Amino acid sequence: MSWIIGSCLLVWGISFWLGYLPLKRVYDTRYRDILVLLVGLLLFISAVQLLKENRIFTERTSSAVMAGLYASVAGFFSGSAVQLYRLKKKSGTVLYSWRSFPTEILPGIVALAMILFGLQRMSLFGDLPVTPIRFTSGLSLISIGMWGFVLRLIPEFRRFCICILDTAIDWDSLLAFQWVSEDVLEIEYEEETGIKTFTTRIPLHDRLKVEDLLKKKLLEKVSEGD
Repeated sequence: MSWIIGSCLLVWGISFWLGYLPLKRVYDTRYRDILVLLVGLLLFISAVQLLKENRIFTERTSSAVMAGLYASVAGFFSGSAVQLYRLKKKSGTVLYSWRSFPTEILPGIVALAMILFGLQRMSLFGDLPVTPIRFTSGLSLISIGMWGFVLRLIPEFRRFCICILDTAIDWDSLLAFQWVSEDVLEIEYEEETGIKTFTTRIPLHDRLKVEDLLKKKLLEKVSEGD
């Protein structure tokens, strides 16, 4: 049992570091990447189950492998949550962000539900024994829930930058903006890889407020350049 716990701690630590870096931003992740990852996880779990049924893996070995998998998920999302929290702290106070039930309250409810389910899964307060696989699987759900609390699905216009998911766009990188429609805003900015754009929905009653904010930031950029 001790070697399983030790290996899970090691896997969690490495995964935490990889999530904290981060190697890949959610902002740059495509649906195809997510699909490939999910298929890979399903194939891995199926392979472990198949090896167990054919008695190539013992019960303890398969449990150790699955516990390690859950520990890696927990570590990665924990590291990503800490990195994202630090990013938000360095970005300054929120100047504007569209708050609504689908964008703010609903994701928070889902994140809280995952944390509660994770606590229940760990069996810390139940009659079932706390095993490595139960603990790590519960910890993975809690970590994903914590990550979901920090992540925002819509852009946040903050003091020093614009935060989109896990990416910060400095105000100095802002190039231009235009209204694609009455309530859809397109923002053009510069990165090391080139010029990029993103669109976001702005309620009509907030349109002038956001427009004034962006104009102010563009003027500040011009003034600093002079």
